[in-house]
Amino acid sequence: MSIPPLSPDQARLLHDGYQAQMRGLLDDAARQYRKILKRVPDHPDVMHLLAMVRARQHRADEAIALYRAAAALKPQDAKLWYNLGLAYSSVERNGEGADAFARALALDPSLPEGAGMLFSARRSVCDWRDDAQLLAALARAADPSRPEVPPFFTLWLDDPALQLAAARRTVHRRCAGIAPHPL
Repeated sequence: MSIPPLSPDQARLLHDGYQAQMRGLLDDAARQYRKILKRVPDHPDVMHLLAMVRARQHRADEAIALYRAAAALKPQDAKLWYNLGLAYSSVERNGEGADAFARALALDPSLPEGAGMLFSARRSVCDWRDDAQLLAALARAADPSRPEVPPFFTLWLDDPALQLAAARRTVHRRCAGIAPHPL
């Protein structure tokens, strides 16, 4: 299915909504996105953005419904499935979250936190599928040629050196270009 085009006015609303979302003005962003969806109700990208806003507003049920509707229209979008997994996990629907994370990883194995989120969601519901493979992915946390694994996920492994290496890698990426200020 092709994504319906937006008119210039709708594109301006999308831009304004996204800018509001980035500034944390979530009500304003939601208002802009809803205006677009009134005219183009089957636009998966706008649904995805509105779902992200609703998730940040702790309106998980609404976010999940929007993510699911968008995923039905754009099933090859790994980030959409990943965000759906986050929404499910936020309300402790970890089995459904694990399914969404698995779908996201199948579409894009390079998702930075994908393996860790899938591993964690599956562990929380005692689902051991692909356990060894996911543990191996976490064990590659320090390898710069692999997707980054947040240090928190390495706590599943009893390897302090790996945990430190993963933490250093994350801090290096997040703090690149930040000059320390003298006290």
